[in-house]
Amino acid sequence: MSFRVLQICIYPRHTAYGRRDISFNSEGLSIITGVSRRGKSTIVAILDYLMASRSCGIPRGVVRDSVSHVGGLFERPDGVRMTVVRPVPQEGHSGSQEIHFQTGTGLQLPAAAIDGRWNIESAKERISEFAGIEAMPLLQRDNEDEDSFSAANIRHAVPFLFQPQDVIASRVVSFPGLEDFFYKRHVLDALDYFLRVFGRDLLSARRELRQLEAEQRAATRMMAETRRLGADGYERGQQLLADAIATGMSPDGRADSLNDIRSLLRAALATELNYDTLTSASETRFAVEAEREARAEYHSLRHQISVAEAESRYAGAHKSVVAGGIEKINLRSLLPRKPANEACPLCGSSELHADDLTLALDAAATALGREQSVPERLHSESTERIAGLRERERRALTRLRAAERSLRALFTYLSEQRSVVDELRHRERLRGHIEAYLLATTNVAEPDTEHAARILQRIAELTGLLRGIDDRRRGVQETVEKLATAIAAELGVEFEDPTRVDLNNLMLQVKAGARWVSLAEFGSGANWVSYHVACTLALAHVFATRSAPVPRFVVFDQPSQAWFPPELSERGAELPAKSDDRMAVERLYSVLAERAALSGAPQIIVLDHARIAKPWFTSRVVEDWHQQGAALVPSDWIIG
Repeated sequence: MSFRVLQICIYPRHTAYGRRDISFNSEGLSIITGVSRRGKSTIVAILDYLMASRSCGIPRGVVRDSVSHVGGLFERPDGVRMTVVRPVPQEGHSGSQEIHFQTGTGLQLPAAAIDGRWNIESAKERISEFAGIEAMPLLQRDNEDEDSFSAANIRHAVPFLFQPQDVIASRVVSFPGLEDFFYKRHVLDALDYFLRVFGRDLLSARRELRQLEAEQRAATRMMAETRRLGADGYERGQQLLADAIATGMSPDGRADSLNDIRSLLRAALATELNYDTLTSASETRFAVEAEREARAEYHSLRHQISVAEAESRYAGAHKSVVAGGIEKINLRSLLPRKPANEACPLCGSSELHADDLTLALDAAATALGREQSVPERLHSESTERIAGLRERERRALTRLRAAERSLRALFTYLSEQRSVVDELRHRERLRGHIEAYLLATTNVAEPDTEHAARILQRIAELTGLLRGIDDRRRGVQETVEKLATAIAAELGVEFEDPTRVDLNNLMLQVKAGARWVSLAEFGSGANWVSYHVACTLALAHVFATRSAPVPRFVVFDQPSQAWFPPELSERGAELPAKSDDRMAVERLYSVLAERAALSGAPQIIVLDHARIAKPWFTSRVVEDWHQQGAALVPSDWIIG
């Protein structure tokens, strides 16, 4: 059913002034023209804010300083109206969480600002309901199971309503706000529903198909894990643990046995994942530092072992020297018998008596015997110490290898992943591998081939049933392409090739030969603006003809900028009456007026600095801010 915008207003911060209203033509073309810095682009921000945006895009400065609330009046084809009033956020806040919301027939905007009694989420649901958006679980939720879905709402239709001035002339951005991956994915999920490609009849089938495909992938992983575990469960566990440590699912821990690995992996499954910090620089530095510390410990132990082995060899050599000295002393038994004159038995000298020599040799033997016990003790201690150091070396080497695996896994992961969603999928796959590993190491069982066959059969049935969605989507794609190509030709684009909005990625494309290419491969701001206008109008027309629950208005901000720069308007200059640029601007507004006048066409609102002194243009101007003091915010509000 959806709705159009009848009026917006701003409420002053000073109660001495009344509200400021801006009314639009409920059908056809409405133009707000004026020089720069008068508040034209703020109209886009106000309408977006009224559509339950979490943040407020109203620029800081005159508007925020002078305006307390903004409001909007909207109407459905059945005559039911909706009023929305939101306070402008206070300093330091990105948006207000309170909204005043009311529906009924004959409603008007309140004369004075009203404090909101709805929170942002409730208001979003009510506005979505007013537009005709059903509470259908279409959107796969972020960071949750594949079978967990949430409902589409009005925010998923907003990108199709506005072409801000920085988007309408862009060659790389097609629709505003889609740079956020998850938001873009949700908009794409809701697009098929908005285009009536499918409804409730096929939604349950699609959800069942996704669930069965997830179950099939899990079963495939389970069988693969079972086969791998048959080879070497311990080594596989170490690999999974290293991956878990690298991805932040598990702290670094010692795992000397299969039970230790299983315990750490179970703890990893219980850890709440925070993928926003998964690839942070601090985590990378931590992994590098852990590997460096493990390597330093290992080399330190290697050095200690070398020192201990040298000490052991020295003790052994000392022991041999002492033993040799004792053996030499013990050779005195081979000496001649003591002579009668008690002279030396070796040299016959009478100055050294045999008894004295014998006593000296006995004393030396005794001393060497005591000395012999020292190297024996040192050798024994060195041997024991070396054994302990070798055991510590073995453990340090194990930790080093684990740290190296962790670091390699982290670096490999970082190099292979290119976005947050890829990181999330990697961790979810790792969780699946760990679950399969834990289950397989507990009870290795034969896979249920019959159940797998039933899943495959049901997947085939559902795929055939849902194949019609692709056919319907192709039909809508062809309709959008024909309309966009026709409008682009009316606008006088440089190339006569087909034009489209690719409904699979929401990119504006032009067919160059046999392939579709983006606007980035084309030059000229005039071409970029024309393609944006043509594709946005084509998509809005398709929404209208298919009774889509998308608001029936589109807003173009500064569409003439490619031909009529704002500087000319600020200086009061006009384009030459017969110049090509003047003709292009007139052709642009002529096409917009003609397209807006078609039956079932969307309401078109244009915010621009261009002004054409012709009746067909001036009759559609709802606000002219070229005169001194004319602007969105009255000058007396600012003075006051």
